[in-house]
Amino acid sequence: MRRPALEKSAPTAQALRVLRRLLREARGATWSAWAALACILGETVVDSGVVPVLLALIFLAIAPSPAVLAQQAAPGVTVDWIQRIGWGIGGTAEGRLKSLLLFAFLMLVAQFARCAFGFGRSYLSQLFAQGLIRDLRQRLYEHLTRQSLAFHKSRETGDLLSRVSNDVAVLQR
Repeated sequence: MRRPALEKSAPTAQALRVLRRLLREARGATWSAWAALACILGETVVDSGVVPVLLALIFLAIAPSPAVLAQQAAPGVTVDWIQRIGWGIGGTAEGRLKSLLLFAFLMLVAQFARCAFGFGRSYLSQLFAQGLIRDLRQRLYEHLTRQSLAFHKSRETGDLLSRVSNDVAVLQR
């Protein structure tokens, strides 16, 4: 009597029961799952383009107003928002250069943060999944070693090993 493998179709009642059992098993390793979700959220925020917009808004908030810049600029020259970002640290050429370099540096830091979040997401989700599979294999091994000798005599060794290997492999997918 062989159990059918989980199908890849729409979730059935049996698949939902298996998922609930897996989530109950995962209660001991929830910190890695929550940390992986935090990394997913951080990576999403950085990838969505929110960081450059926030940096630009911060620089625009500390930059002089357009009226002040229009007085300092040559007659007939309009000052747009990208030029205002350059005036964040100071009105001199050196201050504008420092301001733009700081903006570029912060954008670079944001990209490094995105890479760190991506690594954290991948590492922590694998840590969670592999720990769950390890615990399930351990419980399965303990269950099989507690079985009576009659249980092991009534089944072929190859069939039992194949069933154990395949069931855990299905869960890994």
